[in-house]
Amino acid sequence: MTNKELKKTIKEKAMAFDVKDFSQEIIQKAQSLPRTIVIKQEKPSLRLKPIVWLSLSLMTSLFLIVLVLTDQSVIPPDPTVPETLALEDIEDAVALSTIQATSLIDVLDTELSTTSSYTTLFMGPRDRNDRIQDELLDVQRYLQTIEMLYASNENFETVDEAITNGYQRHMRFRTRDFLDEENDYDLRYNQQINQETQRFTINGVIQVGTKSYPMTAEGTLGDKQFRMIATKDEENYVVLDYSEVGGSYIYTVELVKNDLSIETVTITLEEIEGIRTATLTFIDGESSGTYTFTMGIENDRKIILVTYTLDFDGDVEEGTMTIRILQLPNVRTYSILVEPEGRPAFTFAMGRLMPGMREPHGM
Repeated sequence: MTNKELKKTIKEKAMAFDVKDFSQEIIQKAQSLPRTIVIKQEKPSLRLKPIVWLSLSLMTSLFLIVLVLTDQSVIPPDPTVPETLALEDIEDAVALSTIQATSLIDVLDTELSTTSSYTTLFMGPRDRNDRIQDELLDVQRYLQTIEMLYASNENFETVDEAITNGYQRHMRFRTRDFLDEENDYDLRYNQQINQETQRFTINGVIQVGTKSYPMTAEGTLGDKQFRMIATKDEENYVVLDYSEVGGSYIYTVELVKNDLSIETVTITLEEIEGIRTATLTFIDGESSGTYTFTMGIENDRKIILVTYTLDFDGDVEEGTMTIRILQLPNVRTYSILVEPEGRPAFTFAMGRLMPGMREPHGM
């Protein structure tokens, strides 16, 4: 049998074989089986009403605030924070105020108008020269401050430190005069500071040589201004207001004698074209002149140069003065040369008040 004949025979046998179809029967049996249904459920979620959410948020915020405040309240203070000093950065102003106040308290022990002096007139109207001399007798009580201001060159070697013997703090400083003589000042004080208002008050005592004067001061931290009162007793004292305005240092000084205000002046310190000036202006009292002081050098000695303006009942007079220290055996005085504009010069001398002295030195 050939290959072709074999294939034909197999085909005829296969077509003759009857294959039964079971597909319909399988479908029917599958439909008759019991069914199991699996239902997928969503996970439960918490759904709150808006008002509940608001309440929970508010309670959480309050809890956090209380927690923060509680933590801050238990933090101990930093022991490295330095003590606040009421007189910090104004030590030189305090020193100069102390010099003025104590020197003027000494003046209150005597009549303000009584000062040993003598006059040598060169020429000119006697009454006008006498009035100038009377004015200068009032100026005399401020010359100590002017002299120490220029002789110390604003360097009072101030030391302000803590102490424990009855006072909180101790301020020490030293002054020099035109004769290079030194004077030591001690200010012992307690300070109180209102942390809300930043106002400070000071109570203490000033020691100059063998004398001591009670003092008080008050001001505001950082303002660079204060009021100081130095007292001899309840009825005799000096009130001094200090302020710094636009680079000018202004001292307003009031003298109170027997509980009556008898004189008020201002002393303004400035630096003009590199030259330090001090201007004394009489506000209330018997005198009414204005005097501007600078320092000069003559034969290697310091002198005080002055320009002045005086108002004699509407008749204004201007001029210059030269103030020297006259040294004689056991006598030290101010020798004053007055040179009015348009009039002959004249000269006179007056006593020199120094710390701890109630009477002028010499004369």
